[in-house]
Amino acid sequence: LNFEDGVTSVGIPGAIRIDPIRLRSRSKVVIPRELEIILYCSSVREITSARVALALRRKGIPKVWILEGGLKAWIKEGYPVTPNLSDPKERAVSLGIQVLD
Repeated sequence: LNFEDGVTSVGIPGAIRIDPIRLRSRSKVVIPRELEIILYCSSVREITSARVALALRRKGIPKVWILEGGLKAWIKEGYPVTPNLSDPKERAVSLGIQVLD
């Protein structure tokens, strides 16, 4: 999941861009037990990702990690990026993720 701290036009292939407030404030987030979630920001400090990871863990989702260094570190290491991130709703459904009010 990609959390925007700044303006960027690229992301990690296969990532879903979701507003972090949506995940932190919704009453229920359902994620399949076997699914591992890696959160990242465009900022190197990962503050937004850390807050969302904590909120998800409090909601009973144990397999949540933060990408150290965020998107900038990913790019610096030469890993692929794409301007075409998946549609959040379609990708979430395909992974079995539900964010309920």
